Amino acid sequence: MNLRSVPGSRFWITLGAVAVLATGAGATLGSGSGAGPVGPDVHAGHTEPPRLAAATEPPPIRVAGPAGRTIVCPRGAVPAVHLTDAVFEPPLAGGTMFAAGSYRITLRGVITNGTTMPITVRAVDLTVGGTRWRSAMGAPRTVTADTSVPIRVEGAYLSPRRGHADLRAALAWQWRDPALRSCGTAGLIEDD
Repeated sequence: MNLRSVPGSRFWITLGAVAVLATGAGATLGSGSGAGPVGPDVHAGHTEPPRLAAATEPPPIRVAGPAGRTIVCPRGAVPAVHLTDAVFEPPLAGGTMFAAGSYRITLRGVITNGTTMPITVRAVDLTVGGTRWRSAMGAPRTVTADTSVPIRVEGAYLSPRRGHADLRAALAWQWRDPALRSCGTAGLIEDD
């Protein structure tokens, strides 16, 4: 997440889990029969690209709903909030540190619903230095399936002492369809 201290210095803020960029150095694909690696067909006199097995979709997750009714749960990634930009007035000390005193903070980001069903946003919980920060939030009440919507957060913050600018955001949400609420996050994956 890019942060700016007015008039324009940039730095990174910690937002929960650290993102890791992984790269693979290569892989050998094998068939289920133990016949060895899949690769160019050199015996036929020509080269074909390796073929991967067709992906199979896992079976749907089913839970017991109200009155014992079976509910098929949505699929996708757990809905989340991602902060993308922050502006501090006055500028942060050294571009990364709060001094003791009052600040005006403006945050921008997105709420992402990577599921197959709409959600209701209950709240976006923000903390600064581990302490809950109450602020004015421009956030939608509903986020449709497989979409992202912008948010804007503004507010005053009183820093009691010098410390790192550690902002964190968490999304409180529920399924828009009350019948799906028994699912919770069953069948969803964490998407960093």
